[in-house]
Amino acid sequence: MFIVVPSLPSPAIKGLFGCPHDRAHELFIATLTEQECPFVSFPCKDYAEYESGECQRLDRATIGRMGMDAEKYNLSGNYYLQTTSDKSSFCMHYLEVELQLSKDQQDGMGNLVFVIETNTTASERLPGWSSGTSWSSGTQLRTTVHSPIDPAQMTSLKVTLHGQGAAVSPPLLPRAVKVTRVDSQLTLTSQDLCTETETLQDKETMVLRPCGEENA
Repeated sequence: MFIVVPSLPSPAIKGLFGCPHDRAHELFIATLTEQECPFVSFPCKDYAEYESGECQRLDRATIGRMGMDAEKYNLSGNYYLQTTSDKSSFCMHYLEVELQLSKDQQDGMGNLVFVIETNTTASERLPGWSSGTSWSSGTQLRTTVHSPIDPAQMTSLKVTLHGQGAAVSPPLLPRAVKVTRVDSQLTLTSQDLCTETETLQDKETMVLRPCGEENA
């Protein structure tokens, strides 16, 4: 079974249980016409786990491709697929972001909001977690964001910190940042990102670029 998750406003999506069958039928057809789209799905216990992002890992051993090619991957259980709200296009791309925090990192909690930029366009603001996350010394933060923009064209990634739970939120100290994308053949490509800024203060934005290009 696979569950198509349209990009709907939050109140609507909260009431979504099971598969919207008309959309699923349209998806099958779209996999014939949008062949460069990954149509990646994730094995999740239920929608709550999918929404939390816990099961959205770009792991070649577990992800599948929905639609026409689904039978090639021997999938079993519930698989969740994100789509756009645009009736003329289904394609949604995925970017997994991993931030390795410094051992000097202070305890904190909040959310990170990402914007994928290319030479010609930029994504919407993409929250890393549905309700935020927490971190401490040496934590590895990992999340997967969805956008119609193909991250293969990404020139920079903007990250904004929104602290929670403290009058003064400690800055984030990312020691290393890696992103991973997936193509229509479910091939994973990872890339290290760098920035000239060592700390990310609350409500401020850090610009990350492929390492070696940040000073270009």
